[in-house]
Amino acid sequence: MKRTIGLLFASLLCTLNAQADSVSFPDVGASTSATGTNGTISGTILPGGLSAYMWTAGDYVRDTFTVPSLTAVASFSDTFRIVNGLEDSLTVNVLINGVNVGSWAALGCPGFCNYDQTINFSSGPFGPIVGNGSYTIEFMLANTLDAFGGSIAFHDGGIATLTAPAAVPEPETYSMMLAGLGLLGFMARRRK
Repeated sequence: MKRTIGLLFASLLCTLNAQADSVSFPDVGASTSATGTNGTISGTILPGGLSAYMWTAGDYVRDTFTVPSLTAVASFSDTFRIVNGLEDSLTVNVLINGVNVGSWAALGCPGFCNYDQTINFSSGPFGPIVGNGSYTIEFMLANTLDAFGGSIAFHDGGIATLTAPAAVPEPETYSMMLAGLGLLGFMARRRK
């Protein structure tokens, strides 16, 4: 009897605590497509190299990934290294499959600083993005700096993590849970 009740509770907890799948991969890495100075410099980042220097709205770095296990994405994080030579600041929009999931600011750092930047976005500002296993991640400059405003560039070697929405129990699962709770109540009453 106690064993049966324990097994029922364990299965209910497993159902309620379904975990979301996460996949990590190199992003802003070698072979990332990049464009700088509004498209006049384009190409890919070389292993151990840098993107073009960017300071014009619309400049971007872009990666496309095939992740068959993820049919949708609910959160995104990325850690990457930039070269920052800004007198002013730049706003960088982050897009997944063309959906803007948020932005981050590269603040002024005269004299060119190298530093790691970490960003985290979840489905608060954006709903789950359905990609059915294919995702394009893009960092795109939102503003243009004047001729003396400086620029940024991206190093090869970032790591991104895409996370699927948390699993939601299907309606049949709720029915099974209610039936299990009813059975527990019946067994407890019968025992008295």
